[in-house]
Amino acid sequence: MTSKIALASLLVTTAMTPAFAQNMGLSAASVEVGTAFLTGDGSDANQTSLEGTAEFAITPVFTLGASLGLYGHSGDSYYYEPSSYDATNLTAHALYKATPTSAIGVFVATESTDAHVDNINAVGVEFGMRSGKTSFDAYYAMTDLAANSSEDYTFGGMALEVGLAQGFTVGASYDAFSPSIGITSSGALIEATVTDVAVSAGYDFGNGFGVEAELGRLGITANDGATNYTAADPEVYVGLNVSYDFGGNGGTFTKARSFMDLAAFSLDRF
Repeated sequence: MTSKIALASLLVTTAMTPAFAQNMGLSAASVEVGTAFLTGDGSDANQTSLEGTAEFAITPVFTLGASLGLYGHSGDSYYYEPSSYDATNLTAHALYKATPTSAIGVFVATESTDAHVDNINAVGVEFGMRSGKTSFDAYYAMTDLAANSSEDYTFGGMALEVGLAQGFTVGASYDAFSPSIGITSSGALIEATVTDVAVSAGYDFGNGFGVEAELGRLGITANDGATNYTAADPEVYVGLNVSYDFGGNGGTFTKARSFMDLAAFSLDRF
């Protein structure tokens, strides 16, 4: 999977030139290659990813977008087989530009993965804002994948990146999915939400390319109406991302919306 991601990223980044964009009618494009791994004792899980998004301005206020995500997950510490699996995500976006630097819209996504027989499909709403290296996006989606409780999984989140002086950037993100199952100290089962909170620091080289280091924490929260619960043993991960952004606002408003990218480290753990 790693070699596929490397080849695909090379092909995509070499194609994202101003001449190519003009010929294809592109208004913006973003590509990101990343790797992350858990840091806890006995946790050797890791994942690699390639995400690319292209946006096409149909009218001055209406934009269509398409995203591709390739994900590779592995590690002997996965509780359930397979301990290694790949996932491929396709997301289509329809966006209304409320202002020159912000857009709101809807998306549909389908995802194939070795960890599940059928495709995982999702539909959701999203918002994006971008001006140079400062950006914010938020989303929420419902899937057709049933959890142990027979309810379908939902997932969502938000991310903020702020451009600083001399090309430096800082960011923070929050993502979550539910339902999951937690066990209280008394042994009772309770419906819970898995959370992923991360902070990042990066550098923008000024030519569209950027690099970012990330530190994240996976946990679980629940409430039974009287008591709030949090995970007794949250997982910590570190990541490194390399990106290329193109467009009048510095990149795309949105990106791939992948359930498996969010759930990979935590679906078998919480």
